[in-house]
Amino acid sequence: MLDRLVASECAGQYWKTWRRYEEHLVYENKHLGKKKNFMNWSSGTNFHSLSSQRNVQHSSGHITCLGSLKWAFNELKLLKIQLRPFDISFKKPKEMKMELLLGDIHSNLRLRGVYNPTSFQTPLVKRSNGELVTINRRVYSIRNANVLMSNIFTNSKTPPHLLVKAPLPPYIWGEWTSVRCEIRPMGLYLTRLFYFYSEDSTWIGEHKFYSDPFCTIPKFVVTAAGFFQTIGPSYQLGGSYDIDFHIEKASMTILDQRMTQDFHLPGVCGLDEWEVNVPKELSSTNGCLPLGIILPSVQMDIMKIEMSFKGALLLYLGQTDTDNMPDIAKNERPTAFQLPLVKCGEISTYSQELRDILYDDLDLNTGNIEKVHLVLMILSLVLVMR
Repeated sequence: MLDRLVASECAGQYWKTWRRYEEHLVYENKHLGKKKNFMNWSSGTNFHSLSSQRNVQHSSGHITCLGSLKWAFNELKLLKIQLRPFDISFKKPKEMKMELLLGDIHSNLRLRGVYNPTSFQTPLVKRSNGELVTINRRVYSIRNANVLMSNIFTNSKTPPHLLVKAPLPPYIWGEWTSVRCEIRPMGLYLTRLFYFYSEDSTWIGEHKFYSDPFCTIPKFVVTAAGFFQTIGPSYQLGGSYDIDFHIEKASMTILDQRMTQDFHLPGVCGLDEWEVNVPKELSSTNGCLPLGIILPSVQMDIMKIEMSFKGALLLYLGQTDTDNMPDIAKNERPTAFQLPLVKCGEISTYSQELRDILYDDLDLNTGNIEKVHLVLMILSLVLVMR
């Protein structure tokens, strides 16, 4: 399959049959000069050896077949190195883990080659055991919290054999929250909190956005609610399930005074003017298009439940659209996951307040809109207090 893909999309090249563990030239730029180490992407092993050039015929100054392989190295356009503490102990030197964050990859395959990252992927952790690093005259000991066998990455041509976790059933009900401060494009950070009720398959979720990577400076909160339906096992991702989220109601609360000026668009995201710490119902304007919220709508998603090595239940939901403008007409599901949510505990089988919102057919053009505001405000306050 890989042979046919590259041969069809990389016209003018001659390919011998692809075999496992053989090297093939898929990118070369002769305008960069004779830099022999240019293709030395992996430690100690050349991705392309000079003797393999005879396998490819080309007459131009360079060849590139990365597009047909759906490879995008734009993630190297943005990077960040950070230290994160293991605990709050006062050991000297203080033990830290060092993380490398690379730029995010666009969720749309066709846009990956031209996308300039504005966010980060899940961080990589440096393999180290006691390396000392000095920053601002303070000494830190770099350690790796991951427990890996010492010989797991000995050969770059032999992928590591990891244990496959047993798939768990899609018992999604309960309370789930973010395990860490998450990253979104355009310099936004957030934490997520979800409640799923088993009796009537309703859900309510809170996305609280921040302007700093520590999730300490809040900007706004979006609270949404509706119904969910588990469709069945995913045919693309083993151990996963297709799930549909019906979004019926949503509200937004601005927590930063400067954002009230940015959203000074009456009739676009709810009625009336924005006020700090005052939830505004969004159903009256069919959502908030600048934030990618469409009401009512159905979000076709995927989900997977796993258990961590510490025994905690983890919930993975599908990767969000990079541009935050999902095209509902595509009827496509994500093929990758976000960071997991951890289960905090069990909840009641239903929420009477949520039933009042979803089942009561309110006339939004009458005085009942105050009732919607009141109920959404109560739900928002409950989520924030928890």
